[in-house]
Amino acid sequence: HFRDQHLDISVVTYNSAKWTEGFIQSLLAQKLPLNQISLYFRDNGSTDQTLHIAQSFPNVTIKEGPFNGFG
Repeated sequence: HFRDQHLDISVVTYNSAKWTEGFIQSLLAQKLPLNQISLYFRDNGSTDQTLHIAQSFPNVTIKEGPFNGFG
């Protein structure tokens, strides 16, 4: 029933490692195939392990750098 679905998830982060691992684990545990999920991280210069953890997800796009506020 999931074959025609695709999910895009956008996440704004800044030193969010303590939440990122649990978030990634919850995505890995759900039923939608991982190749149907695109995960976009917009990071505002984290100095912790946020981006390292985020890269553990198969379809992740990371953009770094300052931006104008949190969405």
